[in-house]
Amino acid sequence: MFALEYSNRKTLGIEVHPDSSVVVKAPHNSPLEAIQTRVSNRGRWITKQQRQFAQYAPTLTAQEYVSGEG
Repeated sequence: MFALEYSNRKTLGIEVHPDSSVVVKAPHNSPLEAIQTRVSNRGRWITKQQRQFAQYAPTLTAQEYVSGEG
């Protein structure tokens, strides 16, 4: 799944963000089928980027509040 944004650009751009979301920026005249094909072709790269971001994701521990602690 990806978010699609049309903009004034000449080429298609694919961005993978640290939260594992994928944003595709495409020229206004791009047909949806061509965009889906391009994203599908770049599937391995997208998955690799998402795995890399997941490696560096901070692990949050549940905070414990102790009486009298500052």
